[in-house]
Amino acid sequence: MTKVKSTVSGLSRPDFSAVKKENKNYKRLFRDAMYYVHYEMSPADLKKETEKWLKVTNKEKLTYVSACEDFRFSVVGKYCFLINHKTEIEDSLYSRINEMIDELVEIGKKITLEKEEKKVEKEVAPIISIQERMKMQTDGVTGIFDSWIDEFISNPGKFSLEGKDPLTEIKTANLKANHNKFILDFIEKDSQLLKEFLEGTECEQLNEAYSRYKKSDLKKLFALFEKIKDACQFQKESSKVTKKPRAKKPISKEKLISKLKFMKEHAEYSIVSESPENILGAKEVWVFNTKTRKLGRYLALDITGISVKGTSLLNFSDTSIEKTLRKPKEQLKEFKNLSKAKMSKYLDEIKSTDIKLNGRLSEHHIILKTIR
Repeated sequence: MTKVKSTVSGLSRPDFSAVKKENKNYKRLFRDAMYYVHYEMSPADLKKETEKWLKVTNKEKLTYVSACEDFRFSVVGKYCFLINHKTEIEDSLYSRINEMIDELVEIGKKITLEKEEKKVEKEVAPIISIQERMKMQTDGVTGIFDSWIDEFISNPGKFSLEGKDPLTEIKTANLKANHNKFILDFIEKDSQLLKEFLEGTECEQLNEAYSRYKKSDLKKLFALFEKIKDACQFQKESSKVTKKPRAKKPISKEKLISKLKFMKEHAEYSIVSESPENILGAKEVWVFNTKTRKLGRYLALDITGISVKGTSLLNFSDTSIEKTLRKPKEQLKEFKNLSKAKMSKYLDEIKSTDIKLNGRLSEHHIILKTIR
């Protein structure tokens, strides 16, 4: 049979009828068939396959099973698909299929009863919680892990970990660290019981349950459980590294300057402050202290410009200085009429001591000029 390449997953459609137990490559062929069904068939398709199988094997259960939601067929539907397409499966799987069908029957009875009681004329879509949705997303992967466990049960002596890579399955299904809980819940109970048995237990029931297996075979099964746990742990640690840091919300200009102190105007010197918002990102900021009569020039340290934190200016050069004006009224009037070129040399022409600015503004400071 010619294999057809899928346009969805890229997998080739296998010849399902060729998967026979007597074939020496049976396990590989069965796994390939399971992979194809997992990636190509939707939950709705898998429900139809289950219904198709029941029409032949057990029509009495069909009505209640059909009442169940599509997402509940993600595991049993795969097995029914393979059986419907002439694939041979292990005898042990049939009992598992029947168990899952019985579970669906009980769920279907409950759904049917609720519909009858409420006399619902129009079908209402089920509300699926986030946890239920995450479990649904995980069911496909746990279904594959379940098939590995069934493989062990079918032939413990020939069971091998070769080709079983839980991490690849988790990544292929695009599961995240939050899905790990459902994977671990799936194996936790069996893993813990098996660990107790291998370490030696006085529990008669546990000893009896595992008595038909060799300890060497059980150690291989336990190694599979540990491999699945390690994959979940790796996924968890990897997500911490790749997780993008939460972007900080930029602080508004209003908040940045909210604590900045300054004088709005000074009538005697006929000067008025610029808006303090103009300081943010400015290359130069000229200020005048009306109490000390000092004229100061802040120069930005780099191209990002001067910034504000609390009551102080930040990111200014240590060449930023102030000088005392001897005749402030006249000198400030002169300053207001200066061009940018002459303004840069203005402080040099004032004959008084240079004092380094510390960035702090007070209620006595007028913001004379900002240059961007």
